[in-house]
Amino acid sequence: MTKEFKLKPEEFKDIAVGYGGCIATDMITVHGKKVGYMYREEPSNEMDSGWCIMWGKQVMQRHSVGMSYLRF
Repeated sequence: MTKEFKLKPEEFKDIAVGYGGCIATDMITVHGKKVGYMYREEPSNEMDSGWCIMWGKQVMQRHSVGMSYLRF
């Protein structure tokens, strides 16, 4: 299934180049909700910053919440 993101690729802005990517829930990337909170874990590889960005009214359970991987 292909996701239709809230922003088009040409609307993205580079803000933290060279720091890796992050996980952002579909409530933000697809539905356009504002960021409610974020947390950081140990990065899992060299492309990962360790940051997870969430809407705020979600309960995080791995693989049960729709997520997108964003690269900085």
